[in-house]
Formats: sequence, structure tokens, C-alpha cells
Amino acid sequence: MPSQLNQGQGPPSSAAAKAPSLLKTDYDQKMASKQINYHTLQGNEKIEQDRWVRNYMDAAGTCPMGVRWIRHGAGYLCAGKNHYVSDQLIAEGRAG
Repeated sequence: MPSQLNQGQGPPSSAAAKAPSLLKTDYDQKMASKQINYHTLQGNEKIEQDRWVRNYMDAAGTCPMGVRWIRHGAGYLCAGKNHYVSDQLIAEGRAG
């Protein structure tokens, strides 16, 4: 299943629709809302977004294989290439 990455989109998420949000602050809400437009960010705005999403992914935890997340297409792929968290999931405060 995860080997079928299509145009930067990963496999469908297995995140529970009612999973608790990882967005805890107003700042988290603001930054999450920018994530779906990540590809349009530039300069300091992109640097700030990258810093925030690193913290977000740290809070979400490593993938089930225990490896780090790497920017890939419209989201983040685990270094083992088996798990994917889309920008849309991040914008919703879910981990995938």
C-alpha cells in the first residue's frame, strides 16, 4: 500500500476521524492553517513553518517504525517509506 505514492500524495490515512487534535494553541491553529498552502510559502515564512511543523511532528511522534519524517510531496513521508502524513492532516491537527 504505502509504496504507491502518487503525485506527492501518500496512501490514505489511517488516522481516526475523531482522534484528538494536536493543535493546542492559537499559534498552532494559525500555523496549521498555512500548512495546506506550504508550496506557496517563501523566505522567513517558510522557515517559520518548517520550524513549527518539526515541533508538530515531534509531538505526533516518530512513525510506527520509529524513524524520522521527511518532507515529500504534499506532506511528510517516514524515512522507512511506509507511512505518510499529508499537509491536510496536519492542518486538521491529526497525525496520520
